[in-house]
Amino acid sequence: MKSKEYCKFKAEELKQSLKTFPADFIGPTGGEHLSLPPRILYLGKEFFGKHEITFFDGEPWKICNDLPEAKFIIYARQNGHTEIVIPQNSDELKQAVAEYEKYLDLMMKEIKKEFLRKYPTEENFDAVAEVLRHLNLARY
Repeated sequence: MKSKEYCKFKAEELKQSLKTFPADFIGPTGGEHLSLPPRILYLGKEFFGKHEITFFDGEPWKICNDLPEAKFIIYARQNGHTEIVIPQNSDELKQAVAEYEKYLDLMMKEIKKEFLRKYPTEENFDAVAEVLRHLNLARY
């Protein structure tokens, strides 16, 4: 199996057990209901502590109070959500984002470790990015 085929295979394998954000990282909570657009969201610029969420073309969509809130929204959209509840408790929100990023970091570390074991001569190929692309995920 070639390295690119491996990445596609690994992504399909991970889909079977992939945790969903935010449901697997935070319990039911009260907060602001937010409808998400049916487009991919990106982390934009920071303005005096506020963080912008944009579309691919740079068009702004929403200004968030802080970075964890922006990440919470973006990660939820990556996981296919079109409606979410943003927790009122900022500590719960920050904890959920931190746990999800820890989960992604561990997953990326394992992908890289396994890939280098199977394909030791392909050091310049970014298998982690390729697998995440197949999963429609990004780590901010």
